[in-house]
Amino acid sequence: MIQKKFRSRRFIENLDGLPFPLRVRYKGVGYHLGFQRPLGLVETSRGCPFRCSFCAVWPFFNGTYRGKSPERVVEELLILSDPFVLFVDDNFLADPERSMEIASLIKRKGLKKYYTFQARSDSIVKYKDLLKLWKEIGLKAVFVGFEGISDEELLRLNKRLRVSTNDQAIKVLEELGIELWASFIVEPSFNLEEFKNLRTYVKSRSIKNASFSVLTPLPGTRLFEELKDKIISNNYELFDIAHSVLPTALPLEKFYEEFCFLYQEVYSAGELIKEGFRAWIQGFPLKGLLKMLLSAKRLSSPSFYLKAYDLNTLRSLSFLSPDRAS
Repeated sequence: MIQKKFRSRRFIENLDGLPFPLRVRYKGVGYHLGFQRPLGLVETSRGCPFRCSFCAVWPFFNGTYRGKSPERVVEELLILSDPFVLFVDDNFLADPERSMEIASLIKRKGLKKYYTFQARSDSIVKYKDLLKLWKEIGLKAVFVGFEGISDEELLRLNKRLRVSTNDQAIKVLEELGIELWASFIVEPSFNLEEFKNLRTYVKSRSIKNASFSVLTPLPGTRLFEELKDKIISNNYELFDIAHSVLPTALPLEKFYEEFCFLYQEVYSAGELIKEGFRAWIQGFPLKGLLKMLLSAKRLSSPSFYLKAYDLNTLRSLSFLSPDRAS
């Protein structure tokens, strides 16, 4: 039964009291992150103390941040059979002392796994020694939301960061031998030069794992309140951060040509096939490999995005002033 009206309730204060996930349900499903498999997902905290305007996480949790105790986290890791672990926290280093305690406890227990988590670039720069410890116990990669390549973009998004900090984080991770998975936001107002600048930034920093999303005013966010009068579709299937629900400066077809070109520049077909073959030799299932290659093909194909729009939505996409598209 679908509730017609949402009623908020009190948050669970002690997350340690939550039961362990019933992982037997997905046994054999074959979750993976890139070629990391089998992959187990572990939640150690909920919420985020920062206030990025586009993010739905902190409004969802009403601005709170709560973490499980290090003992509870490691207890779950000890019964997890998967060799690769993705911590699904939105900001794993939000409480650096807790992160340090988790790492120290993992080390004392002699737990051998490979870890990936999400963190802000300023935390990476500030807590380099903490990253060093995590590297020692198996940290393989860090997801970092760079989002913008200019201080003006970051200010608009209320990231409370500077591009120079993002650049420092790249160097820290490179020095420590930790993979960087960087995400960037493509604004619907982008013109050809801004797309080119983003491609240049990614290539000049040698970022090998990059993802791109379209700026989307998700309901409940500050961005939604700012831009709700400009939204051109109420079809929530388009609110997937891959489809623009705001007018684009470029004609939509050209916008997605440029969007796909970002992926084409970062991921060459030859490299993907070479990495895939290497993973297959090491035991990665052929079925999973073919699915990944198909996904890569879709991400770099404009028609994959354009087919989601109905005719009425396309008609309502009134472009911005011509000078923005140049």
